[in-house]
Amino acid sequence: MTIFTDFAPTATAPFRFIPVLDGKPHTLIVTWGLAGQRWYVNLYDQTGALVFYLPLIGSTSAIETSSLTWDVTTQLVTITTDVPHGLIIGSIVSLTITGVLPLSYNGIVDVVPTGPSTLIYPQTMDPGGDATVQGTIGRDINLGAGYLQTSTLVFREATQQFEVNP
Repeated sequence: MTIFTDFAPTATAPFRFIPVLDGKPHTLIVTWGLAGQRWYVNLYDQTGALVFYLPLIGSTSAIETSSLTWDVTTQLVTITTDVPHGLIIGSIVSLTITGVLPLSYNGIVDVVPTGPSTLIYPQTMDPGGDATVQGTIGRDINLGAGYLQTSTLVFREATQQFEVNP
């Protein structure tokens, strides 16, 4: 389950919250870097040891899907979006799919945009039929990539929220 935390910095103290990452509580502190003129994420483990110190990089808002279908012959999943995705047709783009049922559609996949509102990606195993519950696709920048084993930490620019999963 994704946990959302609003980023609400103040002028008097660094922003902080305690996310559970990889099953353990951590302390996340966001500080303003005067020289860089930007926000920085400082993540500490339970012992107070610094896990990472990185610039705060935001991910774009996700796009709602209107259908996900799997073709047994081609072993390709076709995603149709509610609005044009804005990706370059024919390019390969890594996207995160979330909120879809069956669950086997969810995850990080390399897709190829084939039209203004369609994308495809290979999937060799039957995901359990066409999607019965639609979700979203997005270009998520996992701030914890390379540091965390199972959890993801994403910051959404549009909503000014941190997303922690699981």
